[in-house]
Amino acid sequence: MRISYAAERCESVHQNRHHAVIGISPFNSYFSEQQIAYIFRWASNQFDSVQLYVPDEPTVYTLLALGYDEKKAAKKARRQCNYLKNKIHRALSQFDIDESQLSKLLICHSDLIHNLVFQEKYNWCCERLKVDPIFREGCLSSSRWVLSNQLKANEEPTDEMLQTAVKYFLAELPMFLWSPEILAKPSAVFCYHQCPSFLKALFNGICGDDFVHEQQGFLIIEPKTDK
Repeated sequence: MRISYAAERCESVHQNRHHAVIGISPFNSYFSEQQIAYIFRWASNQFDSVQLYVPDEPTVYTLLALGYDEKKAAKKARRQCNYLKNKIHRALSQFDIDESQLSKLLICHSDLIHNLVFQEKYNWCCERLKVDPIFREGCLSSSRWVLSNQLKANEEPTDEMLQTAVKYFLAELPMFLWSPEILAKPSAVFCYHQCPSFLKALFNGICGDDFVHEQQGFLIIEPKTDK
């Protein structure tokens, strides 16, 4: 596995080897069963514990931004996320994991509704978006990056589309920045194969050195092979 870091500070958190959160995105063909199994095997050999995170409910915001009406967006998001969860179950079936363990390995956004720390951080981000122009522009640019993978070549998202799509990024942000607190771990790294430039900027202190949890890391992971 090729590894790079959102910021230098992430390397020392990685070396703790405490906990890894693997991001798995709906509507992303990158996450085949084979790829999910490969990443999970790597993480299991690297860290004391591993969980997989699926932003299931927030996916609807991306679909709404792309022009789906609420009913169709909700139906399409639910169908795709159920498909992804089943894919994860199949990918992990080759490991010695029973059903009760599997339910603890998978964190869906819908599971975080009753997590008070998550809700506190999410609400804080929503308020910060209103009052901090640097934070707001960074979140919107990240949403533009997310939508660019769904739009036709040379098509640019409108301001209205971004105002809807940003709700997806805001919903994910607490897990990127504060997962040790949310999951009650001494330290944690979020693992994904890409990292938007604004997220790198947050880890590098653009909104303050104390913005990100001191024991939070972000690893950009790229398998060396297609397997």
